Amino acid sequence: MPVRFRLQAPSIALMKKFIIAFFLFFLPAAFAQEMSTADQQRYQDLTEELRCLVCQNESLADSDAPLAKDLRQEIKNSLLAGQSNEEIIHYLTARYGEFILFKPSLDAKNSLLWLGPFALLVLGLFVFIFLIYRRRDASSTLSEQEKHELERLLK
Repeated sequence: MPVRFRLQAPSIALMKKFIIAFFLFFLPAAFAQEMSTADQQRYQDLTEELRCLVCQNESLADSDAPLAKDLRQEIKNSLLAGQSNEEIIHYLTARYGEFILFKPSLDAKNSLLWLGPFALLVLGLFVFIFLIYRRRDASSTLSEQEKHELERLLK
């Protein structure tokens, strides 16, 4: 006696779950906008120009931190919305401060950051020259007795 299987129609609840899962999976891909080549280049330039706030010495393009991923997505959304690079950078610096920029702007509050290394270099040069002249002056003031002693030792 052969065993017969009876196929049942899927339940309505199962069909609803399938339809919801289908739309949740495929619908975002249907509405996703693709970036043009120019936008992709702008995206790459922006993510390399901006610093990861977690890693602090890596760009957003190089970082795998969750915050960097969120910031990259935010930059992509801004580019797709038609914002310019300056608008995106202004928004991110207003939100996270100038630390997000690898190249901070030259203004009054950053003047020490920009001019400090040059000032230290000039100061070091002056100290070096002062020490050389001081050493030369100290070595040229020998008394007569010291000069005769030096001549005797050199002979």
